[in-house]
Amino acid sequence: MADDASSEALCSIETKSTPFAVALSPDARALAAGLVTGRVQCFAPLTGALVGTFRPHRESVRELLWCTDASSGSGASTSSSRLLTGSADASLEPLPVDQPDRGGGRHPHR
Repeated sequence: MADDASSEALCSIETKSTPFAVALSPDARALAAGLVTGRVQCFAPLTGALVGTFRPHRESVRELLWCTDASSGSGASTSSSRLLTGSADASLEPLPVDQPDRGGGRHPHR
C-alpha cells in the first residue's frame, strides 16, 4: 500500500498463495485477497498483519465486493462489514469478516 502524501509503501503483504483479486474495505481498515486456492485472507492494510483466513470456495476466488450492512433496533444503530466473494466454482459466498473467529462461508479456517 502507498501513502498518498509520500507515495512510499507503508507495508508489504504476503499471501499464502497467488492472489487473483484484492479489495479494500470502504472504511480502509481491511484488505481482502482472494486466492487461487479458494481462500480469502484479510489483512490490516497499514501494518500488513493477517486478521483472518476463510475458505469459502473450492476453486479460485475471482471477485470480491465489500458490503456494509446497517441495521437499527431498539433505537441503536450498528453496522457490520461483509465481503461477497465470487469463485470459478460458480458460487457466491458472503463472509462476515468482522467476525473471523466465527468463520464464514462453508470452510472457515484461521
